[in-house]
Order: sequence, then structure tokens, then C-alpha cells
Amino acid sequence: MIRAVLFDLSGVLYIGGKLIPGAIEAVERLHEANIPLRFIINTTRRSRIMVYNDLQDIGFHIELDSIYTPVQAVINHLKNNHLVPHLLVHPNIQDEFENLTGQSPDAVIIGDAAEFFNYNVLNEAFRLLMKGAPLIAMGNNRYFKEPAGMSLDLGPFVTVLEYAAQIKATIIGKPSADFFIRFIVILALKRNIS
Repeated sequence: MIRAVLFDLSGVLYIGGKLIPGAIEAVERLHEANIPLRFIINTTRRSRIMVYNDLQDIGFHIELDSIYTPVQAVINHLKNNHLVPHLLVHPNIQDEFENLTGQSPDAVIIGDAAEFFNYNVLNEAFRLLMKGAPLIAMGNNRYFKEPAGMSLDLGPFVTVLEYAAQIKATIIGKPSADFFIRFIVILALKRNIS
């Protein structure tokens, strides 16, 4: 018996802003069958509300709470471990961390900062890592598909910092199994799916 369906979004239901044929119908069919649906995305360039609005714009009718991103997973990790983040992330998601930042960061959080990656910001993160801060990555994918073609993802930048600081990052987002397990636990607690 199917108790719930977890959908990946980008590359599964849409690519860029283009809907994959049959995706809306598949989601609606499962919804009509009263199967709980949740949506997981590994983007770290867009906030959860931005992802939600994107889905609404292309025709999906889902709830905001049904979307889980690496940002939520990292925020939970920071809270559970009482860490203050130094953010090496895209400006689109910085606001989601506003209640956690402070004067003395003790953990480096890295997401796909895209064109905002540069030598200075990487060096700033590197210096914190050399002082003992852990490196927490929102993913470790090598590349992803955009409308213009394949693009570098977060993984190469994580590897640069790991190599330079001679440390190993904690991967919180995809492809980490913990990312999925955490979401399933949250889903079970919120919706009593067991």
C-alpha cells in the first residue's frame, strides 16, 4: 500500500520553467486518490516561497508546507547543534537564515551561490574552516541541467573547500540519505503517516 509519494521537482516535474508533459496530471491523479504528496528539491538558489510560486505559475496546486528544501534541513541542523552560520549562499535564500546569524559564526554553510562565488568569499569561508569551523553543505551534486545546458552545481565548490582546509563537509541536502530521512520523519510527525 502506498502511504505517500515524494517527488523530486527539477528534472522530474519541470526543467527550468518548462513543465514536463503529463506532470500536472500525474500529481492530480495521486491527489485525487488521497495519497499524501510531498515535494523535495535540492535547489539552494531559490527560497521555498520562490519554489512554491514557481510551481503555482506553471499550474501546480500544492501547499507550501508540502515542499522541503535543503535550507529547512540546514536550519534544523543549526538549531539542533546551536551553531551560528557564516553564509556562503545565494542572496535569494539569505533571509531564511536571518534569525540564526550573529557576530561570531562558528559554522560555514555553503549553498549554490552561482555567480556570487568568487575568490574573496571562498577565502573568507576557508579562513573560518582553518580556525576549526565545520563545513556544512546543502548538497554535493556535480552539475545540473538548466535550459542553456549542463551547469556546475555545488559539489565542485564543496570539494575546493574540503581540499584546501583538509576537512570533510557534512552534507545535509541531496544526495545525502539523511535529507530524505529527515523529511520523512517530519512528514510522519506532521501528518501522522507511519
